[in-house]
Amino acid sequence: MGLEREYGYEWRDQLKDTKYPFCDRSTLTTADNLVIDKSAIYDASFYIVNWGSRLFITSIEMLSDVDTQANIYVGNSINKRVAHATIDPFDVPEVITFFDTLGRPAGIMVVDTIAMSFIQTWPIGEHIFRDTAEFVPSVVLPMPDNIVSSLKCEDGALVNNNVWLIGEDGVVLRLDGSNNIRVDIIGDPLFKRRQAPDSFITPRFIKTINNIPPDDNGDFKIVVGNYEASDTILRIYPDPGIPGLRIELVGQELQAIVG
Repeated sequence: MGLEREYGYEWRDQLKDTKYPFCDRSTLTTADNLVIDKSAIYDASFYIVNWGSRLFITSIEMLSDVDTQANIYVGNSINKRVAHATIDPFDVPEVITFFDTLGRPAGIMVVDTIAMSFIQTWPIGEHIFRDTAEFVPSVVLPMPDNIVSSLKCEDGALVNNNVWLIGEDGVVLRLDGSNNIRVDIIGDPLFKRRQAPDSFITPRFIKTINNIPPDDNGDFKIVVGNYEASDTILRIYPDPGIPGLRIELVGQELQAIVG
């Protein structure tokens, strides 16, 4: 008779004799002797911004019978509520999502919805864990603090997850290097028309001078014809009263010179 050998253990079966995702030393017991069913929580993953230390379930708060809600808080002895999740004890999802104090996603727990029914029997109030529900280090991902994790709007609201930056009129966005976004703001030449379209007067541009069109760049070059003169009587200057360019010849009338 050959030896039987079993292959391909299911991941959950491999861990059923442990307290994963909690440390083996965790009793999962509250200060008032309520116990988390260790088979109720399969897995967890936390990615809290600016967090790099041990993580615990610090308390579970049962709200009133009217609300039928429970808050699960995680943190440590210094910061007991670094993130939380709100669930309905009578309709627990398979994936419980946690958010930090600023409303950003901070982690998830994968649970057995049937085994989580134990929480329905817990009385109203906050039930505190005194370092008795510590997560294993592998489910706590250290997050760097030198990253952009959210954008704050003018009304104080935070925008996170997938954020699209769109440059509208006069705004140009581009990558400046590998980790920087450069924002260039260009003035709108038609801002007066946008601001008061009824009172805007369409400018009249010079198209030809004596039937002579501009060059390829759209420019007219007006220069003095006689370079031998020590001075020139030609004057070209901007005149805001027109508005436009005023071209004048400075001199005396011929009659005044002769007479």
